[in-house]
Amino acid sequence: MNKFEGVELCLCASCGDIETLNSWLAAGADINQQDYGGRTALHIAVESRNKQLIYYLLGRGADPDKSDYFDLTPLGHAKKLNLQDLVIKMKKREVQ
Repeated sequence: MNKFEGVELCLCASCGDIETLNSWLAAGADINQQDYGGRTALHIAVESRNKQLIYYLLGRGADPDKSDYFDLTPLGHAKKLNLQDLVIKMKKREVQ
């Protein structure tokens, strides 16, 4: 894949475009690839509160503990946004 892969994945996440995300992943993209700010598609999905996308990304192996360049994680964002059901889902993933 290319160095812009993280940017493309984050763009798909910001648009809620699961179909294109799925195509990128099927082509071998790393679901935890970061954009220029260190954010992953899961960071973007949590920030936009897109639960369908969050569950999709977690199901595909997205890491809720991956820090961006400001040391913020998707799990941390979910806690700040008071998205309790997502926090529980992310923590269950850590245990498995």
